[in-house]
Amino acid sequence: MPAPQIFEAMSGETDFARRAWIEAPAPGRRQVQEVRNGRGTVLVNRHGTGLDLTVDMLEPGWVVVSQTAWRGWRRLSGGEELPLAFANLAYLASTSMPAGTRSSSATARCRSSSAVPSRSRPRPRS
Repeated sequence: MPAPQIFEAMSGETDFARRAWIEAPAPGRRQVQEVRNGRGTVLVNRHGTGLDLTVDMLEPGWVVVSQTAWRGWRRLSGGEELPLAFANLAYLASTSMPAGTRSSSATARCRSSSAVPSRSRPRPRS
């Protein structure tokens, strides 16, 4: 769904805690469908530029975080990088979460800084 259509659909919504428009990471295509979200709770702790999430889902569903989704965000769980989606054209959303309790973190870190070879990084002075 193109951004202008998403804006139009969102313009009539009054409760964004109840409804979100999620752009899932689907290579080469965008799917439009309305899906009931699963119930659950999320505990969010901020640390530096990152967020620690403890998610307890009673049913499978999406987690939307009202944090601007700029390109540097990475989502990690158990040391594994997981895909992120966009919600409401601007915020972070997890990929669909299964039922149960999970811990993950969202870290604000520019991907370009993690791609610099170690020999190019300044060395600490002795």
